[in-house]
Amino acid sequence: MLDFTRVGARRTLRNWVGSKRSVLQQVPRPAGSLSVHSDGVDADRVLLFGSGLAVGWGATSHSEALPGHIARALSDLTGRGTDVDIIADPWLRIDTARSALAGRRLWRFDLIVLTLGSNDALDLVSPRRWTTELSKLLDVIATQAAPATRVVVVAIEPISALAVFDGPNAERADAAAASLNAASAVLAASRSGVSFITLHNGRYDYAAAADQLAHSMLDDLNSSRVESEAAPRGPSGQAEDDRERERQEGVDSSGIVDTPEEDRFDRIVRMACQLYGTSGAAFAVVDGDRVWHKSKTDGVPVEVGRNQSFCSATILLRGAHVVPDMWVAAAPGDTSAADMVGVRFYAGYPVESPNGEQIGALCIFDEKPRLDGDFDATMLRQLALLIQAEIEVEALVR
Repeated sequence: MLDFTRVGARRTLRNWVGSKRSVLQQVPRPAGSLSVHSDGVDADRVLLFGSGLAVGWGATSHSEALPGHIARALSDLTGRGTDVDIIADPWLRIDTARSALAGRRLWRFDLIVLTLGSNDALDLVSPRRWTTELSKLLDVIATQAAPATRVVVVAIEPISALAVFDGPNAERADAAAASLNAASAVLAASRSGVSFITLHNGRYDYAAAADQLAHSMLDDLNSSRVESEAAPRGPSGQAEDDRERERQEGVDSSGIVDTPEEDRFDRIVRMACQLYGTSGAAFAVVDGDRVWHKSKTDGVPVEVGRNQSFCSATILLRGAHVVPDMWVAAAPGDTSAADMVGVRFYAGYPVESPNGEQIGALCIFDEKPRLDGDFDATMLRQLALLIQAEIEVEALVR
């Protein structure tokens, strides 16, 4: 039976929201890169997806908004680096969320944080419909994410938390949000690997929200890390050939293979070589059965066979690949990787395409071996992220 009371209230709220949109459009929100990084090695990967808090109302960069605060808060707790990717849309609804995740490499993330529901509360979506659509979204995530990935559903923040929305209509939307939050809590409790978190500040205080989220998500994050260490990269059940095909698509779409050397990459490679005091460095792209060097120091060949480079192993890892002594690391009787450049020490950090495929590595090497503990990969990660940023900028202008 049609609920005429709900229909009338929904029409009233829609008209009210429509009158507020032009005002809301004037509120600052972040522009630029959709990823934030905090210092450290062996970084955790977090996806922040949704509307509301994820949008960053009132902030001019994602570093100042919730993603940046989450990255720093988690790193303070774990001692590791944190990478936070953002998919945010101020008008996103639960029934459009699945399409917004289409084509995303969800298996890359240790944690997926959902901040959905503000628009659904404003539209007075029923708890039953909300539960159905959220359940479908969680099914999609479970299929596309890695088996170890954890999901955190964040309670809908009060609609009245934004000063633009005030008065009796906001109170009605807040009551609807409370009903949807209750439904989310029940659904999350029934799902393995899914948690529900209610924020206590009730305002757009990103630092306070991130601190609470970080402490609440820590156990899930650590559990995900432990489980993912022994698992191959990629969604559950994905064949190795399919993973390599997707990775090669990332290489091809980057548009950098077989292009001339560029100073923007050369500067980073030279910096890596100087900072670590090594005899050589390169930005290597693993392309098919070869490793091609987009940027390199003197004496490094333009390309080598894939089976001759430690970079082919680096792209399979989530963090730094350090080989203190290539001659010791090589299989008995096989020193081809070391002979390739006549050196003993190697360290590399994966470089990703804008879509998240590991297309290559920033690597440094030296003719002398180094002790196991005589290497800090923190700066190498930062330099690899600079290369990623350059690739992302190029992708945006193409």
